Amino acid sequence: MNKAAVLIAEPVNEVLTQGLTAMDLLCEQKYNLTPTQLLEIIPRYEGIIVRSNITIDVPLINAASKLRFIGRTGSGMEKIAVAYAEQKGIKCFSSPEGNKDAVAEHVMGFMLSMLKNISSSNLDMRQLQWTRQNNTGNELYNKTVGIVGFGNVGQALAERLVPFGCKILAYDKYRKNFSTEKWQECDLRHIFEQADIVSLHVPLTAETQQWIDTKWFDSFRKPIYFINTCRGEVVNTSALIDELKNGKVKAAALDVFENENFATLTPTQKHNVAILASMPNVILTPHIAGVTHESNYKLSAVLLKKIQEFYLMSN
Repeated sequence: MNKAAVLIAEPVNEVLTQGLTAMDLLCEQKYNLTPTQLLEIIPRYEGIIVRSNITIDVPLINAASKLRFIGRTGSGMEKIAVAYAEQKGIKCFSSPEGNKDAVAEHVMGFMLSMLKNISSSNLDMRQLQWTRQNNTGNELYNKTVGIVGFGNVGQALAERLVPFGCKILAYDKYRKNFSTEKWQECDLRHIFEQADIVSLHVPLTAETQQWIDTKWFDSFRKPIYFINTCRGEVVNTSALIDELKNGKVKAAALDVFENENFATLTPTQKHNVAILASMPNVILTPHIAGVTHESNYKLSAVLLKKIQEFYLMSN
């Protein structure tokens, strides 16, 4: 009897492939498949594992006659037709718990770097400029931090902010009653009114695409420090640049961008990236907040556990 096969369509940690093999599943690692190639072979597989580059759309799901599950190592599911897959009886898994600590730590690094002018003063020193007064910073202690999206990463960030003596305001459209003595659940109005620092942790959906625009920034009572480590398409980059220029945004730290394939930037996107890169009060990193040696393991280990539980419950 032939073993049920799982397609590993993008690289994962070996803990996942070893675990699936131990479940008597045949793991076939085939990377860099074109959409046409994937469509041709998908009928053979009971499961497929992806990271962030593969799109699993309705035609692919229709062709996947044996598919029982789709696994995504990471959090964002915007490239997977989840609702349609589940209508077809295909279970969809992700593993946002696996890199929540990595992202939360990256955000803390962003905050401290912006407030203390670490990035800008480092650049000055590399140019042999001793600029103490111009790089005088601010303390994180006693600042009000608005966390927009209070899922795995949002809560991990809040836990790290507690020892710094911050007032933590958290907004989540889909969660309620999560206030504690450490952080306060609130609506956006309270964040607009009180926040010194704002960090985004929302998924990319039709509702959140280009959500952060001029009107959103102008809703804040005072200038803010702005951080985005979720999805670049959530923010209107041109609007952010305007707010940085007029001082409504004191500084920004971005790990994600509207187009992360720099070889295919449109003229407008290339212009915007160049402007951001020229600003001393902007910090840019190449979507690495969730990428650590530890998270590489945890993302796959969390996904494996969910798949194991699925088979245990369904067999």
